[in-house]
Amino acid sequence: MPARRIEVDNTEIKRRYENGEGSTAIAKALNVSPNTILNRLRELRITRRRSGPAPKYDDAEICRMYQAGASVADIKEKTGAKNSATFYAILKRNGVPVRLQRRQCECPHTQARIKELHAQGLTQAAIAEKVGINRNYIGKFLRQEIAVDRKVWQPPVRVTHRMSIQEMRDRDLTIDEIAEITGESRVTVFQELHNQ
Repeated sequence: MPARRIEVDNTEIKRRYENGEGSTAIAKALNVSPNTILNRLRELRITRRRSGPAPKYDDAEICRMYQAGASVADIKEKTGAKNSATFYAILKRNGVPVRLQRRQCECPHTQARIKELHAQGLTQAAIAEKVGINRNYIGKFLRQEIAVDRKVWQPPVRVTHRMSIQEMRDRDLTIDEIAEITGESRVTVFQELHNQ
């Protein structure tokens, strides 16, 4: 049975919104949810206003910071921006080559920062957010470069020999770990996961 459509006056929504009221205020006045108002604004093809002026960034300053060695995450944190996409767009627009993330893990400054954050007990995802590198590269660095035992930086995983390979993979075990537990080759483990 389809959901019941909430009765609300679209003309009133349009009038109020065009007079400067926000969607939350309109929803409160009409005794409906803010989502209902947003849906009606979409249906009426009314372009939504920004909640505030779009932030302005100095392209030259952003490029200078990045070329001086700051990561996009550093720039984001320094400027108080909500996401990194704007800065990647600025770099691209100005022809500044973006450093590959896998190469960033080779930077001694970045490695020192990862070690420092790891020592503070931050999770892999939190470290990735702070340094602006994909968490897979962080995990690889933690495992290979500083020889961190998996159980130190991830919650312990309980496995038994009776578990299927897929069940082990669902518990975030790597293919190497599954191969070691089951006694199968990495190729066999990969093929079984791929065929499921």
